Amino acid sequence: MALRHPYVRDMFDREEEGLLPSLLAGTARLYGGVVSLRNRLCDNGIITRRKLPRPVVSVGNITVGGTGKTPMVILLSRMLKEQGMRPAVLSRGYAGRRTKGVSFVSNGRDILLGPEEAGDEPVLIARSCPGVPVIIGKDRYRAGLAAHERFHPDVFILDDAFQHRRLFRHVDLVLIDRERPVGNGYLLPRGPLRESPKGLSRATLIVETASAAHRVPAFAPDRIRWTGGWFPPVITAYRRPTGVVHARTGMVQGTDCLDGKRVLVFTGIARPEHFFATVESLGATLVARESFPDHYAFGEQDMRHIRGKAASASADMIVTTEKDGVKLVDFQESFHDMYFLRIAMEIVPDEQILSETIRERIL
Repeated sequence: MALRHPYVRDMFDREEEGLLPSLLAGTARLYGGVVSLRNRLCDNGIITRRKLPRPVVSVGNITVGGTGKTPMVILLSRMLKEQGMRPAVLSRGYAGRRTKGVSFVSNGRDILLGPEEAGDEPVLIARSCPGVPVIIGKDRYRAGLAAHERFHPDVFILDDAFQHRRLFRHVDLVLIDRERPVGNGYLLPRGPLRESPKGLSRATLIVETASAAHRVPAFAPDRIRWTGGWFPPVITAYRRPTGVVHARTGMVQGTDCLDGKRVLVFTGIARPEHFFATVESLGATLVARESFPDHYAFGEQDMRHIRGKAASASADMIVTTEKDGVKLVDFQESFHDMYFLRIAMEIVPDEQILSETIRERIL
């Protein structure tokens, strides 16, 4: 089904027909039926939603990975804290070993768990947001109660929770990627969709995300309005590189340090092409590119391969994402010419709309 909307355009990847797509299409229809039934049960109140003692702001998407949820959670945490509130972040802790019960990644002062136990994203959020507790647990309701008892937050931020419908939320922010809003238009496993695009009707705001290197606003600033139909208002966010962190020393340099450099880039994120394009846009010459699966756990052999390829390509620098960087603490010997690109989410020109929408619903 094509998604027709001024922002969420008909931008589907083309794919060849064949036996495998046909088999996956059948599985996708079955998956879609289950998701649709579950959503109807939630909408009709048959599946009840539990409420935490404090307001809840959810950040999610309708596709698998690559829309900028982690930078958005960091932006919200900082924004609410600057406004005098005490936020706490609740995450599932995807790809971490702590899969049962509730675990505290950060108490707001200290990082208590590493990426092997908690997953890379919660650890990056904890490092990026001093003063903001980060808690993981498959059951976000139990995690929220534990966080409320220990930290007494004013507001909860749910990481990657648009489909976690059993928990009531006051604000639903749904991120979509400008270049591939719905991928090939199919549900999992044939495509990247977690649910039908009609699910966007549940959102409080749609946040269209793009690289700062492609800042081409689809609407003029004064046209961020209700867009009609069953879609909520849309604002635009950009993933903007803000610094380059030297892996060994932690020293932060300006992004201009990449200009004119021969760089090997590697990453284990859902949409590596975004990262590669960003590094290239900063003036670097990409002499080698290495992509690993999302949330990849790097090992010694991977590091040897990366270092060998960097040497053979005469790279001046090895650059990866800050998210990948949290998983590389065991490879200090590789850090002398390795750098982490720091990315921040920037709401332009609509940060006031975002802030006011949240405050109206949680205060």
